[in-house]
Amino acid sequence: MRLRELGWFFIVLGMALFAARGFGAAADSKGASDVDWPQFLGPHRNNVVEGTKLASQWPAGGPRLVWKVECGVGISGPVVANGVLVLMERNGKDGPDEITRGIDPKTGRELWKTSVPCTWHTKEYTFGPTSTPAIAKDRVVCLGIGGKLRCQALTTGKVLWEKDIVRDKEPDWRDHGFVSSPLVVGNRVILAVCAQAWGKGLVAWELSDGKEAWSTPYFQNYGGSPGVMTVAGKPVVVASAESGIKGVGNLVGFDAGDGKIVWSATVPGSGCNVPTPLFAADLGMVFLDVDGDGPTVGVKLPASGQGKAEVAWKDSDHVAYFANYLCYRGLLLGYGYKTHGSPPKVYCLDPKTGTTLWDQNTREEQRCFLGSDGKVIDLHENGDLVLSDANARGGYHELTKAKVIDKTWSCPALCQGKLFIRSDTRLICLELAGK
Repeated sequence: MRLRELGWFFIVLGMALFAARGFGAAADSKGASDVDWPQFLGPHRNNVVEGTKLASQWPAGGPRLVWKVECGVGISGPVVANGVLVLMERNGKDGPDEITRGIDPKTGRELWKTSVPCTWHTKEYTFGPTSTPAIAKDRVVCLGIGGKLRCQALTTGKVLWEKDIVRDKEPDWRDHGFVSSPLVVGNRVILAVCAQAWGKGLVAWELSDGKEAWSTPYFQNYGGSPGVMTVAGKPVVVASAESGIKGVGNLVGFDAGDGKIVWSATVPGSGCNVPTPLFAADLGMVFLDVDGDGPTVGVKLPASGQGKAEVAWKDSDHVAYFANYLCYRGLLLGYGYKTHGSPPKVYCLDPKTGTTLWDQNTREEQRCFLGSDGKVIDLHENGDLVLSDANARGGYHELTKAKVIDKTWSCPALCQGKLFIRSDTRLICLELAGK
């Protein structure tokens, strides 16, 4: 057996041993597979999807443009499942309506469109929808920037049930509107509502009729979305609680079935925790940026997956701010800066120890990393798309690069070799599959 093959054998063996001790990969959105991108950060909530071979080089003009359509303002990412792409947008920065569209992912043809009045106004950044929808079999759940949560039929857009979160009771952290992306686990949709007036942090509703199933104790959250993992075969929702839960901690795993606390940790920092907690099943660890200015921490869960978790390492020099981490092929990639105003960096850490493997300065304010086929898809804020080697421990190894779209802060979707990217003006589909 060759050395590289032997290395991968031990990685796979390690994953199997951890699974035997109680951990599993992040739970899928209901009805999703690796050929779909049904929710924020993909089918496993970790920006990783496999199953399609990707080309290692693109033509001089970039990857082939399959189709493009005009769209409105928004940071909300596209999602694709069961033959439908769903996109949220607003018709202008102060437009009167927030729009949800169903689109044929093969052609870009509009299948349906719904709209809801929107009076939200902000001075910066979040003019349109920011929360990314979640598809669950024949339904899609969308959260508007003004606080309207709607469950719609995936094939027709028909509204099946809705909640007006502002009307019910106003949650905290409305500086940038409602930005947390819903998470579907089983037959329920879970959202970080974080409403002190309600006394609730996470809230779960039944997908079938919108009835509340459970809620957690209140905790403050700037706008981050919950993550997900499995413990002993059961899904666990992971949330960063800025203010902490008294007597519990500020990083918590909740049972997706009833909202009860499964494990918890106390991590340093209590500020702007936008990145979604990222779970690595093979390591039994969770990674997150616990404050707007760091540190980045690696939290080790107990072997049983229950009880008190401990901070294994922290790195105050490399933070994520509001970009999400990518843990892929034994490396932890991130993007951010040490403090507000300092030069931003893209960096690579050893996820076990937090040791810096490499870092380099960059000019962009935002980047998004996806992992697939041993490669990293790196979308820059300025519209540059870069393909790099995911196994480059010695430094950033760019394979190919192209300018593909105008300014974007949205997380793209990768589905069967097609990459879907949106900006404030257009939605495009690129062919990344190789032979």
